[in-house]
Amino acid sequence: MNPIGVVLKIDCNGKRTVRKRPYFIIATALVAFFIFLSGTSGAQSAEEWLTRGDASFNEGDFTAALACYTRAIGIDTTNPGAFRKRGSAYGRLELYDEAIADFTRAIELSPTDAAAYYGRGINYYSLGQNDLALPDFKAACELGDELACKIYGILHRQ
Repeated sequence: MNPIGVVLKIDCNGKRTVRKRPYFIIATALVAFFIFLSGTSGAQSAEEWLTRGDASFNEGDFTAALACYTRAIGIDTTNPGAFRKRGSAYGRLELYDEAIADFTRAIELSPTDAAAYYGRGINYYSLGQNDLALPDFKAACELGDELACKIYGILHRQ
């Protein structure tokens, strides 16, 4: 894995430092650190943490987004969108197994969530596990995700 520059937030309020992209073990330790530090930043509800996570994700700060989504899940463990969003952040950080686990939980909580099937399929595909990605793309397609239909068609022909 080639390290690339990443913006890391001290908390979900926007304090930033720029560092080289950490390896898997360091990334996991940083997530725990950000969760600890973010406890004092004022968000109270799961929705507030999701909103902060979305802002960080949209800025490309996937580590901070991951910390915010984890806080939201700590408050509300029944929100499939929170697991789906955290799965997306894990995927962007190339933590594919963690992403797959979160997308799986989102599917358990909301079996008709096309985006969760699509996200899990993308992460299986990223691991080279096309045999596991294919049924997820098919499920997402059947639930109305047109991009999943195209990917399913390509993978199905291979």
